[in-house]
Amino acid sequence: VADTFNWNNAGATANWSVTGVSGWNGPGVGYPDAADDVANLNLNITANRIVTINVTDATVGTLTMTDSTPSNS
Repeated sequence: VADTFNWNNAGATANWSVTGVSGWNGPGVGYPDAADDVANLNLNITANRIVTINVTDATVGTLTMTDSTPSNS
């Protein structure tokens, strides 16, 4: 069963393993780690951002990266 995770952190840097308000918001607690998971990074991107993949099981089936305010992208 695929789970969908949405990235919440609009800050400049963060680790993939961060969950909750500062990272991934998805079903239960966790981060995208399965071949059929969906990872959405859809924020108002106002400057360069870095998400460090700091885990060995970071796996996704779909990765979507968009700017919610296109004039900033």
